[in-house]
Amino acid sequence: MVFQQILNGLTNGSIYALLAIGVTMIYKSLGMLNFSHGDTIMISAFICLTLITVGIPMIFYVIGGYIEAFRKYYLIQCVLYMLSGVLALLIVAELRKMFATVLKDQAFVWENAASLKRMGKCSFLIALLSVVRLPLAPTPATAVVIVFSIAGLFCFVLCQVFEKAIQYKEENDLTI
Repeated sequence: MVFQQILNGLTNGSIYALLAIGVTMIYKSLGMLNFSHGDTIMISAFICLTLITVGIPMIFYVIGGYIEAFRKYYLIQCVLYMLSGVLALLIVAELRKMFATVLKDQAFVWENAASLKRMGKCSFLIALLSVVRLPLAPTPATAVVIVFSIAGLFCFVLCQVFEKAIQYKEENDLTI
């Protein structure tokens, strides 16, 4: 379990380092910040998440050779993790839709409020799948239940804020 945490830390640190190097290279070459770098990162994350979700059966087959819980509950684990992956892909897709409206300077629209609501539902479903998965193979990574529960709550609260802002905008014919 310590090895897993070390590997997670190295992976996250590598991603942050690559992001920093990319932004620094763009800043040094252009002399200004270009934040379209985030769009490339989002697409890359989407592709990686898709590949990981599709590769779960093979990954769990290999892990099953070392960890009995993955061998014993192979099919259940595969289904639960793949469902979580699909829900995470849906969250990323909703974020992409929202970024498109933000780039058009139309952040406060009903579509974004609906996207936030869908993202909240997906977050709660991921947390629920993690709770179901917990007795099968308890790992420190099951703290994801708390993370996705908070993310779901945040999305629902932000959805209500967006709905109220849109309502005020339409009532007063303002541009927010």
